[in-house]
Amino acid sequence: MLAAPLAQWSNSRMNKLLRWVLGLAGAFILLLIVAALAVTMLVDPNDYREEIATAVEQQTGRELSIEGNLKLKLFPCCGISLGAIALGNPAGFAATPFVRVAAAAVNVQIWPLLSRQELRIGEIQLDGLDLQLISKADGSVNWEFAPAEGEPADSATQDEVAGTGLAGIDIAGVAVTNGRVSYADESTGDDILITDINLTAGAIRGGEPFEFDAALNADGLAEGIASRVELAGVATLDTLNTQLDLTDINGQIDLSGADLPGGNATVELSLVAARALGADRSAIEGLAAGISVADVKLDVAGSGALVDGAPELNGTLRVASFSPQALLKRMGEEPVVTSDPAVLQDFDLQGGWSLGANSAALDNIVASLDDSQIKGRVAVTDFATSRLQFDLQIDALDADRYLAPAEEDSSGGAAGSGSDESDTSLDLPVDDLRALDLTGRLSVGKLKIADARLQDVVVNVTAKNGLLRLNPLTANLYSGGYSGDIRLDVRGTKPNLAVDEKLSGVQIGELLSEASDMENLVGRVNARITAAATGNTVNELLENLAGDAGFDLQEGAYQGMDLWYEIRKARALLKKEAAPPAPQNPVTEISQFSGTARFADGLIRNEDFTAQIPFLRVSGKGGVNLLKSTLDYGLQARVVSTPTFEDGEKLDDLDDVVLPITIQGDMNAPKVGVDLGGLAVSLGERKLRERLLKKLGGQDDDPAAEQSNQEAGQTDQQGAPQSDDPKEQLKKGLFDLLNK
Repeated sequence: MLAAPLAQWSNSRMNKLLRWVLGLAGAFILLLIVAALAVTMLVDPNDYREEIATAVEQQTGRELSIEGNLKLKLFPCCGISLGAIALGNPAGFAATPFVRVAAAAVNVQIWPLLSRQELRIGEIQLDGLDLQLISKADGSVNWEFAPAEGEPADSATQDEVAGTGLAGIDIAGVAVTNGRVSYADESTGDDILITDINLTAGAIRGGEPFEFDAALNADGLAEGIASRVELAGVATLDTLNTQLDLTDINGQIDLSGADLPGGNATVELSLVAARALGADRSAIEGLAAGISVADVKLDVAGSGALVDGAPELNGTLRVASFSPQALLKRMGEEPVVTSDPAVLQDFDLQGGWSLGANSAALDNIVASLDDSQIKGRVAVTDFATSRLQFDLQIDALDADRYLAPAEEDSSGGAAGSGSDESDTSLDLPVDDLRALDLTGRLSVGKLKIADARLQDVVVNVTAKNGLLRLNPLTANLYSGGYSGDIRLDVRGTKPNLAVDEKLSGVQIGELLSEASDMENLVGRVNARITAAATGNTVNELLENLAGDAGFDLQEGAYQGMDLWYEIRKARALLKKEAAPPAPQNPVTEISQFSGTARFADGLIRNEDFTAQIPFLRVSGKGGVNLLKSTLDYGLQARVVSTPTFEDGEKLDDLDDVVLPITIQGDMNAPKVGVDLGGLAVSLGERKLRERLLKKLGGQDDDPAAEQSNQEAGQTDQQGAPQSDDPKEQLKKGLFDLLNK
């Protein structure tokens, strides 16, 4: 019986409680509505503009300017919207704003903040952001904040901030439109402008990834180059350690500028991850970029780290095959004029790369240029001084194919040959040479240059402060060797060139026939040259050339001319006899050929020419005119004995005769001849000597008389009694004189 009344009572109490709760909730909601209406109607946030500005200045030391109206937003939750607002620069900087925003809006969810001490913010909207970053010459910057003068610095640590009860941050999203950032560095002159910044980001919660998408335009990242950047990926913000992780990054950079081949370039990039950005060390994983400029495609891959913001990266790269000549055309440049139009048509490269805070390098290079293979390393060891190091090896190179074709004069010869009227400016890039700072080594297995063929060429080069030096410079050529030391000094008003070069055991015939089309002289030569010259043109260098040289030819021959034939022909002409038949293969053997030379006033003077030719001993002097490429030599060839020729002729009358020989004309084809007048005088002197000897009682061609005279001379030298007859003494003196 008690059950029914109990049940009735319970239902009644429950209904009353429910009505009470519902009524209380309704009243509370009504109160909130009334309060919100009252706040929006009675409270104007613009009344607190000065207090807000004062608080910001106390914390930052800068003036806050609120140009637009502040508006509260209470539905569906609390928020505020701003008009134009600007924060000034610190003292000592320009009076322009450090940052200015044309309009901003933000929402805050009150209940999570009150109930769970979580700061949940709706989407943050910034329109017309304008940020100006300035670095002055004294090192001060405008992005460092300090409290106003007289205000205590905020020394709260991160733990103390966390102790305020803020458990986390939750932002529904971020939208930045029409943004602008400028950077100016007075010490370096760098001036970077980033415009049209548009950024959207998803919900940002501490420790949770969010997606983002950004686009912007940039000028000044490289001189004369404008950039359009589009980037998307995933980011994770570590609010506790103030660090950022980026993952799955993909983007594209479009470059434009007159200095780019074809006026534009495209970079497609991706990144697996950049972890702990903002920490002392940030890992970079899976970096890849594809660069396309004109017809050149470069693929780069790498990884590494950022240490204190500086890169420590390395990876691989590959340049796909392209035509350098076509690239020049795309750049609007004239193609390189080469002797062989088939060169500069194919180049490719692959290898490794590294990038540090102050250096960069290409390692393990494997490249090809046309039919030459290149390996080695190139590095910039100091960005501040642009110091360059390299070590390159080339298997084979025909340099003549890459040189400009030789100009021809009206006569069909090489321009300037045999004439001092033409001249060529050196056109040296003096400013670039003075700025050059490098150390390097270049080796070439086989090299053809100026038609000469060299092997195992090694060039060690240094350049600094306008002084360029190739030393040591070595090569093997034509069964011999070369070593050199070449210096170019551009520190003065005119370039100075100095050389110290040596040839050892070189087959001169092979060298001259290929390098200068001279096929006359053959043999093994040792030579040296030490010289220096100053000038801005080739002729000026030759005119100012000073130094000395030496040469020594062994086992040689002069092909194309039989000196004994020339002597017989000259003798026959004097005697009015028939000339001997010309040899089919004329040649003059030279067992030894040596001398020294001095350079001065565009001339090479040789005062001690000596040579050994069969049955001849040659001496003399002469010179070379470097400006006219001519030579002029006067030689004396003494006949030490006479050969017997194929036709049986034996020139006994020439024995011990001195033959005057001239070598004159173009260096490439000199004319060699016997001075007929000098030969006539020599033969006349020979006949006169013979007659005088007969008168004195002897003949230089009479062995018995010669033996008698020698015995008489020996008797005199041994102290035997001499005749007291004055006539005999005079005869003996004349006889001795004529036999000297």
